[in-house]
Parts: sequence; C-alpha cells; structure tokens
Amino acid sequence: PADTDSDELERTRSDAESDELEHPGSVSLIRKKSGISGVSVASSLLTHDWLQGMRPEDEREFFLKKHENLMIVHALMLSVAANAVFSGTFIEFVDSGVHDTVYLHVAKNVYLFVWCASFFAFLYGTLASVTYYLMSHRVQCHCQFLWIQQLLGNFWGRLPLWLLHIGVVLMWIGLVSYVTITYELHFMI
Repeated sequence: PADTDSDELERTRSDAESDELEHPGSVSLIRKKSGISGVSVASSLLTHDWLQGMRPEDEREFFLKKHENLMIVHALMLSVAANAVFSGTFIEFVDSGVHDTVYLHVAKNVYLFVWCASFFAFLYGTLASVTYYLMSHRVQCHCQFLWIQQLLGNFWGRLPLWLLHIGVVLMWIGLVSYVTITYELHFMI
C-alpha cells in the first residue's frame, strides 16, 4: 500500500506541474519545498521581522503588548542578574594550591564582569520598554503613534529586544563561569 501511495503522489505531482504549464497563474494544491534557510528563520525570530505587514489599527496594540511583556521579562531577569552581581562581590576565590588551568583563570576574571554587564543590559532594557510603553500609551491617534515610531527608528525601536538577547547570552556565560569556578572543572569528568 505504501508503494501505491507514493506512485499516486508522483502522478498527482506530475499532473500539477503539467497543469501549471498549461494554465500559468493557477493555484496549485501541491506545496513546493521552500528555500528558507535556518539563518533567515533565526534572524527573523530574533528581530521580529515576521510581524511586519499588520493592519494599522493593530500596530499600536501589538506595540503596547510587546513592550509590556518585554518590561516584565526584563524586570524578572534583572532580579536574577542583580542577585548574582551582589552575591558575586562577596565570593572569594580560594587558591587550591594547584596551578589554575586556563579555563579556571578565565572564569575567575570573567565572572563578575559578565554578571555586571548582564545586569546593565536588563536594567536599560527595562527602562527602554517602560519608556516606550508609556510613550505609546499616551498617544491619541494612529498618526501620533506612527510619528513616534518614525522618531524611534529601526534601531531604537528594537533596542529592548536586543538588550534582552544580549543579557541572556551574558547570563549564560556567567552561569558557565560560576559552575567552572565552583567545581574547578571536576564536573566535566
């Protein structure tokens, strides 16, 4: 039965291709393989390019909801980063008497810097999201909202989203350095 299904699919596909040649512009029911690469999918997810082309009356509501969610996520991540920064200032790296490996030396030097940079990324992301939310909440009509978006531009409009991504990457580097310092690479055995 599986062989007949594949034969039938091939006949349907060849019929659709010949029908497309005879009737250009007709809608085909056979879906052709897309040429989208993984890089373009990842970049559109990171930059929200796939959200372009919305109805004008939905743009303001989406903008408000996006920045409301971003400020909540930034504030939560800010608390994690703040906890790591303020607890990290009291960590004393004790020499075990053995010469440190390169990884351990790098982890000791990077630990607090990475958590501090993550803290500031989340802090500025929170402030930018709150500011954008309040700005767009106060507008009276769609033309004012478009004017605000034009003033912000592409870079400043996406800054809170980029700061979130940067802060998360820095936070992961901080976690890896913390585990490396704590277990002195014995967890990798």
